[in-house]
Parts: sequence; C-alpha cells; structure tokens
Amino acid sequence: MALTVTSAQDVVRCSLCDNSADYQCKLCQVKLCCDCTSKHLSDKSVKHEVAEFTTQRNLDKMVSECASHDKYVCEIYCKDCTISICTKCVTGDHRRHNFISLEDFLEERKVEVLNEIQEIESTVLSEFKKQKSGTGEQEYENTIEAIFAHEDEVCSAVREAGSKLRERLTQIRKDNLEIANKNALEEKEIVNIIEETRALLTKNDPKDILELKGVKCQVNSSPVLVNKRLPVFQIKHLEEGEIQSMFGVLVNNEDENEVIGGENLKKQAWFHGYIPREEAEQLMKRNGDFLVRETMNNTDQDRYVISSFRNGQVHFKVFPGTIIVSQSYHNFVSKRNVSLWEYLKDP
Repeated sequence: MALTVTSAQDVVRCSLCDNSADYQCKLCQVKLCCDCTSKHLSDKSVKHEVAEFTTQRNLDKMVSECASHDKYVCEIYCKDCTISICTKCVTGDHRRHNFISLEDFLEERKVEVLNEIQEIESTVLSEFKKQKSGTGEQEYENTIEAIFAHEDEVCSAVREAGSKLRERLTQIRKDNLEIANKNALEEKEIVNIIEETRALLTKNDPKDILELKGVKCQVNSSPVLVNKRLPVFQIKHLEEGEIQSMFGVLVNNEDENEVIGGENLKKQAWFHGYIPREEAEQLMKRNGDFLVRETMNNTDQDRYVISSFRNGQVHFKVFPGTIIVSQSYHNFVSKRNVSLWEYLKDP
C-alpha cells in the first residue's frame, strides 16, 4: 500500500483512514491513528507489534519522498542496492531484491555502530591508554639525570687525565731547568778558573807557576746532560663509535637481562671471514672477546674463523689486504675501512 504525504504539512496518514498516523504495527507494516489502533489489535488471527510513530516521523523527515516516485515515502531499505526505496520501487527496478524495513535497518545499523564503538573502546582505545600510561615520564627523567651524572664523571676523569699530563710535563720542565741552571753555575766557575790561570801565566811568577796544580783537576770532566727531546702531546683521536662505546649506550630492560648461553649463543654469532694465523693471533690479543671458531688446514696456510659474542660487538670482515671494522649498537652502526696491516700494527 502506497502512503502519501501532503505537500503542505508532510504528514503521514493512517493506513486505514485519513487521520495522521500516531502508531505503526511493525509486523503488519501499517501506520495507524489512535482510533484505528484498537481496531487493528482486535484482529487476533495474526500477531501485532504496535509502537509509537515518533521514530518514523523523524525518519520521514530524513528520507523525505522517493526520488523515483513522486509523493511516495521511502520506508524500505534495499540491501542489494544499499539505498532507501518506496513501496512502489519494490515492484519495479528492485523486484526480487532483498528488503528490510528502513526503520529496522536503521536500528540494526545503530546496533552495529554501537558494537564497533564498544570494540574500539575495549581494544584500540584500551591499547592507546596503556601506551599513554606506559610513557614513564619519571623513568625518562631518571635516565636523563643518570646521563648527566655520567657526563660529569667522564668530564671529571678527562680533566684529571689532562691534569696528570700537565703535572708530568711541568715536572719534566722543572727538572731540566734545574739541570740547566746547575750547568750554568759550573760553567761560570770554569770560566773564572781559566781567567785566573791565564792571569797567573801572564804575571810569569816562577813561584806561582811552580805551585800551580793544573786546570783539569779543578773542573768536572763534563756537564749534566739536559734532555733535548721535549715531550710532545700525541693526541688520541676517537671515532664517534668509540666515544659512544666508552660512554655507554641505551638498552631495554630485556637487553640488560640477556645472558650469554647455549640458547642464544648461535643467535649472537657473527661470521667474519677466514684470517691467516698471524693476523688471527694479533686480533685475538687485541680483542679478548673474540673467539677462534674453526681452524682450516690446506696447502696454503692455516685460516681462522672469528666471531663475537657480546652486545655492541666489533665485527671484523676481512678481505685481501683490507679489513672492515664495524661497531654496532642499538640503532647505531659505525663502519670504516682500513688497511689490514695498518690496523694490526695500530697500537
């Protein structure tokens, strides 16, 4: 049954009379006024579900008239086309499609949206709240303070090391200056002895000449040697990775608890390459945390495989005449290529 609306007031009429509809029977799909509601419920041959028509009036305001059929109200939802249609559309373009009451569809849709909201609140939003509460601002501040404190310790240690070098250099200069002053005094005494002896010889007094014991016996044979090789400060240039390694790195709690053992030994092993015995021995001597994993004997030479087992490990990848030194930390990798022999002879 088609339901018409007046253009002036847009009022939905009762399906049984011309009065405005105040109720609707959801099961029978009819609109009812107050007078016709009792008459409709009196039919006991079928079930009825009567409700106020307030929701439907709001629905009519939203969907208004059918776009395809003038003066017909859209009160049905086509699931196949996902649009609202009128009763006349059912027998036309939407024949044999799946339909549902528009009001029921909206109720179902509201339930779906509410379920989505509840799901988001219980899952996604809950995770966001956990992450927000897990920022640990105080822990960050404590870590920052620890870094500042360690900076002060390192700076203090560096200043102390520099102070010791300055004190040592100052003492060397003082010792050399004392030696130089002592030699200057002895030199002056020797010059005086020579001048007095020459004056005596010029006077040519036989008595004085007979009493003269000589000059050599009055002076030292040689002065005290002054260290002419002045100390020069040899700067120890540090790569960025070396500074970071010595200062410290940021680790997670699970990294701090990591223990080297059978379970994670294989995971931490890093293959570096085959190295001749002499180079391997020097690398092992300079890097105690490296392990000779295997010895290969052939007609040319013994070759070693070297691996590292620690966090922030130094990796050596050896090629003919060249070694790649790679130091890796959390989110940081420093690499440099050097001559193999240059690296091995580097103190």
